[in-house]
Amino acid sequence: MQKKKRKIRRICCLFLIVFGIFLQQSPCDIYASEQKEELAIKLNHFKLGEDAKEEFSPEISYNKEEGNMKISFQTMNQKEGEYPVSVFENTKQKLSGYAGVNIKVKNSAENVKGNVLFSTQKGNVLVLEDDVPVILKQNGTCYTEKVEYGAFSIPANFEGEVYIPFSSFTKGDKAEREELEKGIYGLGFTLVAPEKKQISVEFQSVSFIPKAENEIFYFTLSGSEKVLRPSIGESVENYSVNFFDREGQKIEKTCAISYCITKDGRPAKGISIDENGKLTVTAEAQEGEYRLEAKNSEGESTYLLITLKKSWTETQKTENGYDASMVLPDEVVKVVDDTSVWMNAGYLVTGRVLAVVSVVAFLIYYIYKHKKNKEAFRKEFFGEEE
Repeated sequence: MQKKKRKIRRICCLFLIVFGIFLQQSPCDIYASEQKEELAIKLNHFKLGEDAKEEFSPEISYNKEEGNMKISFQTMNQKEGEYPVSVFENTKQKLSGYAGVNIKVKNSAENVKGNVLFSTQKGNVLVLEDDVPVILKQNGTCYTEKVEYGAFSIPANFEGEVYIPFSSFTKGDKAEREELEKGIYGLGFTLVAPEKKQISVEFQSVSFIPKAENEIFYFTLSGSEKVLRPSIGESVENYSVNFFDREGQKIEKTCAISYCITKDGRPAKGISIDENGKLTVTAEAQEGEYRLEAKNSEGESTYLLITLKKSWTETQKTENGYDASMVLPDEVVKVVDDTSVWMNAGYLVTGRVLAVVSVVAFLIYYIYKHKKNKEAFRKEFFGEEE
C-alpha cells in the first residue's frame, strides 16, 4: 500500500515539474512552436489539360532528382492570336494559416503569360482575375505585375519567384477566402503564348507560405508613371514606398530607403531624386523610359518604369492642326532692340525726372507772369495797385 502511495506521489511530482516548465514558457515561445512551416507541393503528378492540343506539341517532363517540372509547347504554325496550354494536378491540401503561394520559375527566352487556379472542396475553381497583383522577385528585386485579360506576364529569361497572396484569388470575398482555407483538391497552371513562339517554362518548386503578422514581406513604389519634361525651368513629381505583409495587405511599418534613377542602366542627365522621393526634371533631360529604383539597407529593391514626355506647351495644336504651342523666351521676336535708348532704365528715369522738373518750373513761371501782368493791368486802367 505504501509503495502504491509513493508511486502516485512520484507521478504527481513529475506532473507538477512538467506543468511548471510549461508555465515558464512565454506566450511567444508557445506560439512559435505552433507556427506553420512552408508547405511544399511535389511536382510529379501534373497532367495536360484539354486545351493542350496536339498541334501545340505540348510536353511535361520531370527531373526526379531536383523535383522540377518543365512545360514546353510551340505555336510556330499558328495564325495570329493567343494560345493557352494548361496543366493540372490533384493534390489535397488544407490551407488554414497560410497567406499565399510561392512559385519558383525559370522561363525561356520568350515572354509568356500565365495564370494559376485552385479547385476547392466545394468544386469551385478560383483563378486570378483582372487588376489583382502578382509579385515577381528576381535577384533581390521585386516588382508588381497586374493581371490583364486573364493573365500576368512572365518576362523572357526570368528566373526567380512568383508570389501570389490568397487575397488575389478571393479579392476580399470572405466566403471565398474561407472556402480556400478549408482546403483544395487541385492546383493548375495556364501558360499563354502568341503565334510563332517556342515556349519552355520550368517550375522549380511550388509552396504555400504561412501567415506572419505585421512583417514586411515585400514593398513597392507608387507614383506617376508618366512625367512631363519641361521646356524651361523644372517639373516635380513625388514618389513613395508602400510596405505589404504576406497576405498582400498594406502595413504601416517602414525602413530606411534610398532612391536612384537611371536610363539604359546609366545615370541620367537632367533628372534626379532626393532621399524623400522627390523627383526633379529639367529641360536637359531626354524623352524616353527611365528606371526608378528604391532599395532598403539589406539590398532588397523594387522599381518603377516611368516615361518622360514633352510638355503639352510644346505639342499643343488647334482643331485645324495649326501649331499652338508656347514659344520659348529666347525664340520670341523682339519688338524693340535691347540696346535702344528707350529700353535703358537709367535714361527713362532721368527723362521722367526732367519732365516733372520742367512742368513744375513752367507752373512757377506761369504763376509769376500772371501775377505781374495782373498788377500792370490794374495800374494802367484803374490807377491802383493790388
